[in-house]
Amino acid sequence: MLPEARIGHRLPHRVRVRIDSRRGDERYFERLEKDLSDRFNYETVQTCVTIGSLLLADPALDVEAVSDFARQNDLFDLRLAPAGAAPVAVSVAGPIGSVSRTLNRITGGAIDLPGLVFLSLLSFGIVDLIRGNFRTPPWYTALWYSFGVFSKSIIDRKNPEAINGP
Repeated sequence: MLPEARIGHRLPHRVRVRIDSRRGDERYFERLEKDLSDRFNYETVQTCVTIGSLLLADPALDVEAVSDFARQNDLFDLRLAPAGAAPVAVSVAGPIGSVSRTLNRITGGAIDLPGLVFLSLLSFGIVDLIRGNFRTPPWYTALWYSFGVFSKSIIDRKNPEAINGP
């Protein structure tokens, strides 16, 4: 019976496959790494015996081909979930991320989209305060959102997987 495998995380051009039942089996992971390296010319084909994982990375990565090869060669059985529609947040985040990268490139790394939103909302809040607008919510709402965007951008920079998803 083939060992079951699951995807630990998946990013564009990169996937980590977990084979928990073979954790610690050095011979198995040596064979796995050799067989996959011989068959696929990927930039990264790396196993980790201690956690029972396989890391594959390449712009031409084809997870289905790897899964088929592994099954046919008695390496592991990776069940791939059918591709579903992308969530709305993912559909919106792609173009926004593109705008942020373009803005970052244009400004030489000085500002990205979260930074621009932060500065804009902070400015709106300060202008409202200068105008004496203390009774309506926009000034403190703008300040609140500006710090929220700023905080989120700091967290995302420290954890890039949170931006790209699994």
